[in-house]
Amino acid sequence: MVFVCMYVWQVGLHKLRFTSFYTERGHKLQLSASDVALGVSALLEAPTSLDSDLTDNWRKATAALAPTRWPDLRAGIQLSITQQRTLLSQAGMALARGMSQGGPKLFRCVDVGDSASAMEASVLQNPLALQRLALFLFEETNAGKKRQRPMVVCAPVGLAADAAEDEARYVRIVGVTGRPQLTDTTYNHLQLSFLRAADACKALYRYPTFDPCVIDVRADMLTDFMDNLREVEWERYQANLRG
Repeated sequence: MVFVCMYVWQVGLHKLRFTSFYTERGHKLQLSASDVALGVSALLEAPTSLDSDLTDNWRKATAALAPTRWPDLRAGIQLSITQQRTLLSQAGMALARGMSQGGPKLFRCVDVGDSASAMEASVLQNPLALQRLALFLFEETNAGKKRQRPMVVCAPVGLAADAAEDEARYVRIVGVTGRPQLTDTTYNHLQLSFLRAADACKALYRYPTFDPCVIDVRADMLTDFMDNLREVEWERYQANLRG
């Protein structure tokens, strides 16, 4: 709660209220359940380095839940604030400058590689952060519209350790078609479209997660990949019109 109160006044949200459990650590500090959840999530999603991996993130996140590890949890909360600022900054710039169109009635596309700072790029390398950005932009651009156009977001992910430097830079691509629901009976069709587009141009690609709607494509093949993605989506759109 203390972190919420610190920032809502700066942005004019003087009457913000939400229901949450909270804990007191001494008479100076109150922590809401959302503070803890966001802080621990940020530690889990923190960028890894050459000498660390996601296992280290897991250890840090679980350690931060201990009552005596307040500095670890505080670091996670600060990291969460950085992540949220990055997403809002990138979303604001994308909405302000406009987005490239995948084609009439097909999809919208945003490339954050040119506008992101080094710190923001490290945040956006995380697939979950990139998906949250894509989902936010999807909902903003489709609000009040009958036909919901998918959102595709691209961000650089650095160099692959097993490739030459001039060829190893990959671009992470995330596609969303709506907010996932537990009752969904349909799937995100972009997972198949990504695969078909990559195979059509023989692009080198990899899946950084178990989600096939997140794919890494080598940067020198990105243009061909996007061209083929437009063709695949156009074929799908025409097929839907024919019923």
